[in-house]
Amino acid sequence: MQSQIPVNVPDSNQRTPLQACNPPLASRPAPQSTQSYLQFNDNSTQGQDEALQIFREQYAVRFPFIVIPPQLTSSELRAQSPFLHRTIMLVALQNQRLKQIEMSKQVSMEIAAALILRGERSLDMLQAVIIYNTWSYYYSPVVPHTQSTAMFQLSFALLFDLGLNRPVRDAEGPEMLVDPSKNVTEINSKEGKRTLDERRAFLSCYILTSVIALYIKKTDGIPYSPYMDYCCKVLEEKAECGSDLLLVALAKLQFVAESFQRNVLQKSRNTELKVPAWMYVKSLRNELETLWASFSPSLRQNQFLIMNYHSTEIFLYEPCLQQHPIAIGFTMGDPQRIDMLHACFVSAKSLLDIFLGQPLSVYSSITVLELSHIGQGLVTFFKLSMVDEPGWDLAYVRKIIGAGEYWDRLISNFEQVGAVIDQSQPEPCRNSFPTGCSNAMRKIKGVYEAKIAAETAQNVSDEQAVSLGLDAMIYGDQIDWMDDVYWEEMLNDGNFLQQ
Repeated sequence: MQSQIPVNVPDSNQRTPLQACNPPLASRPAPQSTQSYLQFNDNSTQGQDEALQIFREQYAVRFPFIVIPPQLTSSELRAQSPFLHRTIMLVALQNQRLKQIEMSKQVSMEIAAALILRGERSLDMLQAVIIYNTWSYYYSPVVPHTQSTAMFQLSFALLFDLGLNRPVRDAEGPEMLVDPSKNVTEINSKEGKRTLDERRAFLSCYILTSVIALYIKKTDGIPYSPYMDYCCKVLEEKAECGSDLLLVALAKLQFVAESFQRNVLQKSRNTELKVPAWMYVKSLRNELETLWASFSPSLRQNQFLIMNYHSTEIFLYEPCLQQHPIAIGFTMGDPQRIDMLHACFVSAKSLLDIFLGQPLSVYSSITVLELSHIGQGLVTFFKLSMVDEPGWDLAYVRKIIGAGEYWDRLISNFEQVGAVIDQSQPEPCRNSFPTGCSNAMRKIKGVYEAKIAAETAQNVSDEQAVSLGLDAMIYGDQIDWMDDVYWEEMLNDGNFLQQ
């Protein structure tokens, strides 16, 4: 069950090039306007153009699926898509975080009011919500454990209200499932009216919500559907950008994880599996490898896609990490479990090595997708260091994994970037996301070290060590986004803090 991904990946300072995206303006939605549009802090054309350029260079490269033609100016984008323009200005305002947080409140309230109070709905609004959710932890106005999933729910509402999650229909009525094998004209002559931007928004929304649902477990995701598969095929055939092919590949990888969640993990929690979990894992591993082989050579060199691939692998190995594996078909000393544990280790290490090989600059603009995968990799290391299984040499595993070292490197990187952001602010503001993230990770690393120490010191029990660590987290200062509550929930999901 070893990973099929090559060990050697492209130079960390060079992103795998995607085909330049310059879609014809005819494929863009018609200009829209809203009388209640909130003004950007810097009203100068130059200031807004600079903000748009910052977004293109630092943020859009990490989530290039809401396509903005390179020739489009800030003024033109604002006239065409005011909500999207406003949200992009928000994301790019990290050098003025106090204003950014206030602007975040205004943007979220404005979109909610437009949808709920005025009954407005548009692709522009959906694209704005997708961008907002992709980097929301940088400017969320509330502390992490009180942060609502409401903005993700708004994306659901807009998607459904616009009908982008289903085929274009001649008339309202019971929805008919689409045969993915049929082409556009056979499905419906009106289907051709659906733009590529609409299909991109649909798939982007699916990927974001599915990752949050499966890896962070904060909301329910949009289930994969035959129509989603059809949209993938349309984007593949008509791809105007290299990012279209990347988007399709990410959606297909996520579907594999979603299928495993639905058919194995959910069933194992409610009823006893009739077939050992490792058989399901082997089947889906074969499906995953076949899918990966179907991607183009250039896609298979894309670091973001490789990280997602490894993250999917880790998700498939989840059964072997459970503290009570007998319930899902493993026996003590089962060689199948040992094989899966080692394969899980290889995948987690590969994922984290790829991310740590990137330049420090990415830590100021990484997306919620990347953060979810990083968290999964670290938590997997934690779990692998605690597995009690005959033949699984914990001393050797802990030495090779060196989980503390990975935490230290990430803590240091986030801390350095956070210090630059915090020290550059023109007025006092709460700590930036990277600073808050490093603080939270440092606390969780303390839990890990206490857990390891408890196993080697006979005078301290596991329960005492973990309790002390959790008490420090619960009663400590509130921390931005990736706070200790987030890590605690991820670890509790595997029962590793409940012994």
